[in-house]
Amino acid sequence: MTAMTGLHADLGLTLAVGIVCAVPTVILAGPVYARWIAPRLADVRPDATLVTQFTGAGRHAGPEPTPAVASAGPGAQHRDEIRPRAGVPTGLAVTAVLVPVALMLLRAVAETALDESSRLRAALTFAGEPLVAMGGGLLFALGVTLVHQGRSGEETRTSLNDSLKSVATILLIIGGGGAFNQVLQDSGIGDAIASAAKGAHVNVIVLGWLIALLLSLTTGSATVGIVSATGIVAPLIGTGGGLEASLLVVAIGAGSLGLNYVNHAGFWLVKESFGMSLTQAAKTQTAVQTLVSVLGLGMALLLSILA
Repeated sequence: MTAMTGLHADLGLTLAVGIVCAVPTVILAGPVYARWIAPRLADVRPDATLVTQFTGAGRHAGPEPTPAVASAGPGAQHRDEIRPRAGVPTGLAVTAVLVPVALMLLRAVAETALDESSRLRAALTFAGEPLVAMGGGLLFALGVTLVHQGRSGEETRTSLNDSLKSVATILLIIGGGGAFNQVLQDSGIGDAIASAAKGAHVNVIVLGWLIALLLSLTTGSATVGIVSATGIVAPLIGTGGGLEASLLVVAIGAGSLGLNYVNHAGFWLVKESFGMSLTQAAKTQTAVQTLVSVLGLGMALLLSILA
């Protein structure tokens, strides 16, 4: 939304162009690359607690114990505790995931379409703050769990506590990555790259992609890459919008994803969750993100030629 606003791109056209670029990109960077790289990764061992938590492996799969069995002793009580929980319907689960996304999109729309003095805009801006939006998604998920599954508050509290145990180390590592990210941003390296890029004489789509890529790599923030690249290339296309602006939005977005490495929090999340070494994470997370970035640029350039 930031790039579309800064480049005066049409929302509908940008979404259409994005879908056209995304389909072959997702296929090649997803299942095709996965089938090739999977045999070349040896001894990847995800954390056992996470595997159990997300797949239910090791849970008792038999019928529920009868009341007599459940009260027969400590062993029977344990068997009752590990019986599978009723699953949440897929639609509700997907809705819970989309709640934060919807809130952040509403904020972007409000900031674009509503007057600054509007109370509705102020409310949507607050609700769309990333931390507030994620909190809203969490509260929605908790409500769905309590109402649909009929679980008590104590059971929900215990479940939340247990869910934190397996990711506590990952959260600490992500925090460290975020601190490194801020150090890089405060060093001014992003401003230096942006200043050097202004004098480059290359295709505007390639330029937008390259600036977003370099800034994302050096600062560890895709947002910094998108915002800075948009500000630098916007004067080069004027206020006409059209297909070129939409393709440039796609290229900038693609550039911000590439070379996702150790100063990105997402890199550490994937690495630690799947029990990978740095090399294995580079072959998967970094490689996939970079494939998406390069293929996205390639599709944007192809469409610009065909158009």
